[in-house]
Amino acid sequence: MPSFSERPWAYAKYSKYYERTLRNPFLFFGLPFIATMVLGSLALAPIAQTRYDLHDENKGVLTNEDELKMKVNRRPLSLQEEYWRLQEKDLDDWQNQRVQRPPGQDE
Repeated sequence: MPSFSERPWAYAKYSKYYERTLRNPFLFFGLPFIATMVLGSLALAPIAQTRYDLHDENKGVLTNEDELKMKVNRRPLSLQEEYWRLQEKDLDDWQNQRVQRPPGQDE
């Protein structure tokens, strides 16, 4: 006698679920899968939103002491001064230098 039967589904051939599955497999396989995906997505959305809310809270909070330090050390910004500062730099005086290749590599 073999350890596995030759027709494992032979007993289920006359089952009502087996017949319904043969007629409409979507109801027994596709619909539960899609329902699981949709319900899982809806269940996990608040958890993901909580994660992002906590991240925003940690990044956006400044104490009064930090605000005062930022106000005291701030220097006024002038676009004209920044333009002049960039014009003073000599951007035309540069040289193209070749990077050494690792040994054993072709040029």
